[in-house]
Amino acid sequence: PSWRGKLEGPLLHAALDRMRRFRTGTIWLNHPAGDPATETLLKASNFQLRRSLTVMRKNLGQARVLKN
Repeated sequence: PSWRGKLEGPLLHAALDRMRRFRTGTIWLNHPAGDPATETLLKASNFQLRRSLTVMRKNLGQARVLKN
């Protein structure tokens, strides 16, 4: 949209200001990678980048081959 890049800063500032008034401690934020504008705003607000990836798998055993 045409407003992209104009609202993120004020919205982030308002959210952080509200959090500062009502809570203490660390703020954790899950944000998908690949949005450089938001990542820049978060870094400017002293957020630290920490990437993590959880991969889960389940062994289903031997595969059966179906014969026609």
